[in-house]
Amino acid sequence: MGTIKSTVLWGAFVCCGWAWGQDAELKTAGNQASNDPFADDTTLGGGLGYSGGISPERKDRVTATLLIRSEIYEISALKAVELLDEYEEDVVALRAALLKLAAKKEVELVDTCALRADAGITASAEGIAETIYPTEYEPPEVPRILASITQEEAASEPVPGKDIALRFLQEVANDATPTAFETRNTGSTTETEVRTVEAEEGTWDVRWAPEMVQLAGESSWQDGALTMPIFTSSRLNSSFRVKDGAWTLTGMMAVGRVEGGIDAEKKRIFLLRVKRVR
Repeated sequence: MGTIKSTVLWGAFVCCGWAWGQDAELKTAGNQASNDPFADDTTLGGGLGYSGGISPERKDRVTATLLIRSEIYEISALKAVELLDEYEEDVVALRAALLKLAAKKEVELVDTCALRADAGITASAEGIAETIYPTEYEPPEVPRILASITQEEAASEPVPGKDIALRFLQEVANDATPTAFETRNTGSTTETEVRTVEAEEGTWDVRWAPEMVQLAGESSWQDGALTMPIFTSSRLNSSFRVKDGAWTLTGMMAVGRVEGGIDAEKKRIFLLRVKRVR
């Protein structure tokens, strides 16, 4: 069962918490203004901790604004090795080759993201759907099941004890009640942190953590009475130094299979570019 959830609580917060916000502002405005240079300056007025202004310390701070782009390609393992042998030192040419193959449907562009953020902060983006599934079950009443099986078997010809045992397990699975659930986000998420390199102008220190999770299928027991989802995921968490505006090959990894294990015939290639736009 999959759901996509989006909840908006701002209106209720404003209506129910206005008086509290006015009182809390008087108690906390001085601390916020002195301890957090990036917080709104609540000493300038306004309610609920918002003034409509920017603190003087933040106004005087020079911050680089960046456009962070990422692309993830899925490709056959053999073709990936051939491309890396040819374009390992020229990532621009590697990306051009991947785009050309994607246009021919020989390579799949499985994810792309563009994120605008200031240097020195952690920025994230996600496009997800929630998959909620049961993890624990409460068994039904055993005497009731035994009575049901006994009555049905008594009305027919005798059957081996093994068949009765299998029938019992099937009835238990059919009548089991889910009692605990878990939620797994499927889709893509990315978290990026970029910092200035003082010693090398025109370069950035990057920490990048993209993740892709897909609902690949379901596994079942007792003729489908009990099912569990199968997820595949690709996750990268790395830190590196890049030149401004240059595409960088950040990693290549295997792809999970629906049946479990790793698909040795497929790889995913991760590319990233950080460019200063202001």
